[in-house]
Parts: sequence; C-alpha cells; structure tokens
Amino acid sequence: MEVVVNKRRANHLLDVLVGRYKEKLFPFNLPNAYVPQELIPPTIRNDALTLGRFLFFVCTYMRGGIESHTAFRQLVRMWEAHPELFVPKEAMTMSVDLVTQILREYIGWDADNAGRFWRMNAERLHRAWGGDPRELVRNLHFYDEAIRRIIYKPSVGKSIASLDPKEDGFIGFQHKMASLLIYFYDWEGWLEPRFLYPSPADFHHYRLFIANEAVVVKMDEGREIRYHEKISSVIRDLTLEYLERTGTDPIHLSDAIWLYSLLLCGESPATVVRGTQKEPLPLFAEGDDGRLGEHMWTPQQMRRLARTCGACPLQDTCVHAIPSQPYYRRGTLLLWERERPALILPPQAREPKIIPRDDDSDAEEQSTFSFSTH
Repeated sequence: MEVVVNKRRANHLLDVLVGRYKEKLFPFNLPNAYVPQELIPPTIRNDALTLGRFLFFVCTYMRGGIESHTAFRQLVRMWEAHPELFVPKEAMTMSVDLVTQILREYIGWDADNAGRFWRMNAERLHRAWGGDPRELVRNLHFYDEAIRRIIYKPSVGKSIASLDPKEDGFIGFQHKMASLLIYFYDWEGWLEPRFLYPSPADFHHYRLFIANEAVVVKMDEGREIRYHEKISSVIRDLTLEYLERTGTDPIHLSDAIWLYSLLLCGESPATVVRGTQKEPLPLFAEGDDGRLGEHMWTPQQMRRLARTCGACPLQDTCVHAIPSQPYYRRGTLLLWERERPALILPPQAREPKIIPRDDDSDAEEQSTFSFSTH
C-alpha cells in the first residue's frame, strides 16, 4: 500500500470546511448539526468529575463499529441504570463477565472486547490517576506529553525506565482515541493551558480526505481500504500542519470535518448500500442499465441528492462515494465512483440552499486559536 498526499487539495478541503463552519453556512446551519457530547444530560454534566469519567469511558466505544450518537445515547441509559460502572474504584471490583453482560445489554456491539477494556482501564485509572481522568491532560503543554500518558503500551518488553504506571496508558487507546479524549476535554474547557493536537483520524476524516483525493491510497488490487496507521498518521499530520499554519481552533476543525461528513456524505443516496454484508454494492452498481440516467433515481432520491451532493461546495474535487455501512460492519472503506450531480440534477438544484439557524443572531464570534509555545 502506498499513501500519496496532495497538500494543496488538503488545504482547499479544510479551508472550505472551516470557512463554512465559522460562518454557520450549510450544512452547519441544519437542526441536526450537533456533536454527540451535546446529548449528555445535566445529571452527568453538572458534576465535572462524573462528566470526565463518562467521557473517558465513552472512548471505549469510539473505536468504530457503532455510530457515535447511538453510542452516547445508549451509554447515558447505562449510566442511569449502572452509575457504578463509571466510577473506577467500583468498576475495578467487578468481574469482566459482569461488565461484559451489562455492556451487551445496553450497547451490544463488541461487548467482549469492550468489557475487558473497560475493567482493565478502570483499574489503571484508579491506581495511577486517583480515578480522575482529567488528570491525564492537566498542566501539559504539548500533544506528545498527552500521548505518552494515554496510549496503551503492552507490558511485554517494557524497559525498566518506563515502569511508572502513569506511562502504561489504557488498553484500546491509540492515537485516534488519545486525540478524541483530548478533544472532548478541550471542548469542555479543561485543557489548561491549551495546546495543539491533531484531529482524531476517524472514519469521517478518512472519507473526506480520500474522497477528495487529498490523500490517495494506492492498493495492489481492489478498491477496499482497511483502517491503517499509515493512512491515519498522514491525516493527523495534515490536520496538525493546518492548525499551525492557520491558527484555526482544533475544536472547530474536528467538528467541521466530523459534521460535514455525517450531514452531507452520510445523507447522500450515492453512499447508500444494497446487496449482502459480504458483497455490499452501491445503490446503482456499475453495469445497471441507465446508471447515469435520470430515470434511475426516484423523486425522493433526487431531492436527497439535491440536498447533499448537489449542494456540496466540494463536488468539483470529490471523486469517490464512500458509504459508512461497510466500515461499521466490516472495518473497511469501499471506494465507488461518485455520481456527478451535474449529470443528473437540473441546474437550479445544484445551488447550495442556505438555511438560517434560529440562534444565528446570538452566535459568538469565532476566534483564532492561540497556543503555548514553551
């Protein structure tokens, strides 16, 4: 596998997303343009320690395989029924089987691995950090310092110099999860001093960077791409370089990428999957009669296409339609040639529709991010 970077295309991609995010332009003015942590109720949010623990354990389910809003909703339900699971000192006394059983009841996905991770990380958090995960980012100045504390390091082969339990990290946490936890805590205002960190290289980052060929993955054969550190590291570097060059707030960049992919790419009929789980196909597979013919699209699909691909300011650079279903079910990205709205939409449908938000008049000014340099 070879990964090729087009920095000019990457900068254009991020300029468009961040610019529209700051101005609250489509799609960031839609009613469902909100990040999942906004689903956390006051019963959790009103106590900072409880909130910090909840966000830490939420990361157990941010490894892929489940949609983020769904995971948050289900974990809130689980917290309401079993708050002890979110208290490290109590969770560490529970058996892995019991933790797994509860996770399977409320979440379902990957309960066996998640139960083991949850129980082990609860013990590590209690013994090394006093049960308060906010300590993981307290008084740090650089992303590398946070990585050293958070990323999991297997005990096998560990040198004597790294026997400090605060250097062990947490099982299941690698760069994506570390960036995500830092982002969550920054979003809550707990990063003091604030420092730059790369945007979490999740599925939505893969989708936008690869679809717009800011990152090109050359495979030996096929069009199926697996989540790989070689790709993730490139995306992390691109987002970090962009932050350093433009002074963009890392929260704004992360939210812009995540929401844009979810609200436009994710809602487009071009990313709808049909066929079997083992052999997923695009809505209109190559070889179907009239693949690009207007009669292939129902009126409802045409309206959805007009609201998504047809209103997308990136349509001139977007090459691939990348559905989410194969990734969440199989851990792979499938690249399909994207339907061109210019070929199937009338001209009047290709203009972005600007929908004002109710709270625009009270919107705060977006500020340029400043960070510690010492």
